Amino acid sequence: MILKAQSAIQYLITYGWAFLIIAIALVAFVALGITKPSAFISDSCITQGEFSCTISSMATNGLITINIVQDTASPILIIGAGCNATQPVALTETNLQLHLNIAGNATVAVQCYSGGVQFTGKIGGAYSGELSLEYVDEDTSLPHYLSSKITAKVNAQS
Repeated sequence: MILKAQSAIQYLITYGWAFLIIAIALVAFVALGITKPSAFISDSCITQGEFSCTISSMATNGLITINIVQDTASPILIIGAGCNATQPVALTETNLQLHLNIAGNATVAVQCYSGGVQFTGKIGGAYSGELSLEYVDEDTSLPHYLSSKITAKVNAQS
């Protein structure tokens, strides 16, 4: 009988230590923020062909600031921009007149939307959507549209 009791106590102590170590590890993960998916999100802007973009900041009110570099064969004039989490992306900024020379760059601030309403988020939160730009080739006067996939971490107060 004594051997059975000793075996039962050893069993409980062994598993008790294991559960205690697991509990401490879980508390440490939560305290360090490792369990938050937004901790692993980095800014990205994936665009087409002769353009590149870099996200400068994403404010809590949904205003995203992006630097756009163009490498087309002729200067362009950006005349419209829009940012939305869903399709289609409406051009909400329509009074832009940003001239970019060949290999030139410009910084654009665009209001982002999610589900038809202005995006709002907390610092550390994330936004994923699409950025659309309308531009005119200054040599041909033909309009063009550029679509970019963006993921941004909210990192600035509005």
